[in-house]
Amino acid sequence: MLVFSALLTMTLITEALSLSGREWVQGKWEGNIFHPQRATICNSKCSENSVFHELPDKERTYDIYNAKEATKCLNFKKYTRIIVVGDSYMRNLFAGLYDVLIDRQTEISQKEHPQKELEFDLRYPAAFFGNNKNSFEVKISHNIALTFLHQFGLWSPLQLNLPAFDKEDTLILYGSMVHDHKFRQIDFLIRKHHKNKKEAEKLIKDKDHVGRDKFKAIAHKAWMKRLLEFRFAFATFFWVTSPYYETFKLEQVNHYAAVNQNNEQYLRWNIDGVNSLLTANPRALFLDAYHLTESCVYQNCSRDGAHRASFVNRMKFQIILNVLCKSKA
Repeated sequence: MLVFSALLTMTLITEALSLSGREWVQGKWEGNIFHPQRATICNSKCSENSVFHELPDKERTYDIYNAKEATKCLNFKKYTRIIVVGDSYMRNLFAGLYDVLIDRQTEISQKEHPQKELEFDLRYPAAFFGNNKNSFEVKISHNIALTFLHQFGLWSPLQLNLPAFDKEDTLILYGSMVHDHKFRQIDFLIRKHHKNKKEAEKLIKDKDHVGRDKFKAIAHKAWMKRLLEFRFAFATFFWVTSPYYETFKLEQVNHYAAVNQNNEQYLRWNIDGVNSLLTANPRALFLDAYHLTESCVYQNCSRDGAHRASFVNRMKFQIILNVLCKSKA
């Protein structure tokens, strides 16, 4: 544990604790609002044993933007396009973003309720890419377009070429880690790299087999390499970390949950990915969705232990707005 005794040092730390989108954040929920309490001072490198410093009282709250205020901020920052990329977890974030920008609220309760799929407002219909219902674009106003691009892990192809959108008026929210480390990708790598087909099928059927570990390592190495491709010179880029998984709920819907949803392992992968991005790109930002979801202890934070309720996804976008709208750049 680091000890900071000098007053000058403490002053510098207080200044460094400004929530810039480049630190891990712990906090607590009060109703449908998340309040930050502690943050790291990482900037370009963190570890599993990172020290969380207490935030000054004035920083222990996020501004909550309504649609008019959020749109005003985005217009002021000259963002005309927001692109959300990833799997169902990121589609949920898109739903939260969409709710904020059209002022759609759902009430929070202490009881569990079924999680609804993204429902489009009739005023803002979605335009789908070809026959693919998983990727779409919505015009919120004449100068703000929202796009969701489905990607089932970094190894799956994208319909649109992201480098083509490396423009100053573009905000890219990317989160696609989970499936690269889950059994689907591991099975793919076993079939691709294992020399013995009979042994390969045995490893694919037995998700607990220790022989899968080296293929998990291969998957992680490939994932880390792909992360370095996210270098944008002009667009604002946020990496959205994966959530904290409530394994006891997941086991009810997925009997592989105990194998694939190890929270300590996911936190390490999250940290590895963030470190890689921040080291390679000094402009990159990230949303610490892991601690945000870990701190939500209401029954209805997540019905299945992975995907989050609407109020949680709205709060994710509120945090992103706080980073964007309060920055001087």
